Amino acid sequence: AIEKAQFARGMVLRMVKMSGLLDPFETAQHAVRLGAYSVELYEKWAERHDVPKIAVDNTRDQLRTAAMLHDIGKVAVSNSILNKSEKLDYHEKFKMKHHTIQGARLFDSRGSTWDKMAFEVALNHHERWDGGGYPGKIDDIHAKKVYFGPGKKEKEIPLAARIVALADVYDALVSKKAYKPAWKDAHALKYIKIESGKQFDPELAGIFLGLDDVLRAIRQKYTD
Repeated sequence: AIEKAQFARGMVLRMVKMSGLLDPFETAQHAVRLGAYSVELYEKWAERHDVPKIAVDNTRDQLRTAAMLHDIGKVAVSNSILNKSEKLDYHEKFKMKHHTIQGARLFDSRGSTWDKMAFEVALNHHERWDGGGYPGKIDDIHAKKVYFGPGKKEKEIPLAARIVALADVYDALVSKKAYKPAWKDAHALKYIKIESGKQFDPELAGIFLGLDDVLRAIRQKYTD
């Protein structure tokens, strides 16, 4: 079982590194941090909701892996877009947003529980609690032409995707990007507090804000 887990983790990291060949900010360490943040947030949420330990144990590893692969769809986006330091134009934004569709297509939503969670996270991690995100409600992501629908909102967005969305934004804020310097931790947490109930699930945001020491420890352990 240990060998199987190590093999699976190795495969995930190789997939993340493949994505990083195009996007230098999509590093293996970013993926590991994101998985760790997501698991910490989920465990605190599960404790609050009296989720049985066996369910927590089963979900933990699935969530960690799904979080690490959330942006795998970026392999289908041009590196000229991924690495652009200037503001993206309309067409570039459209292509960038399609990484959610491309990523979801790699997983079977009707397959294993792991596949289903990876599918949900890849597809929905840019949805917003207030319904202003993307790609929204789509009839068939495998159609030749996919049109974004009305944004999903609140609990229409799967829990795993709501968790990863929050963790992903936090790590992006406190990390250096092509278009911005790294924010200080207090600044990033203030942003999350402001966006609670708008961009983020308010319950999850409240829990996340109480994890500042844990988040800092994860960042220090898994630096780029």
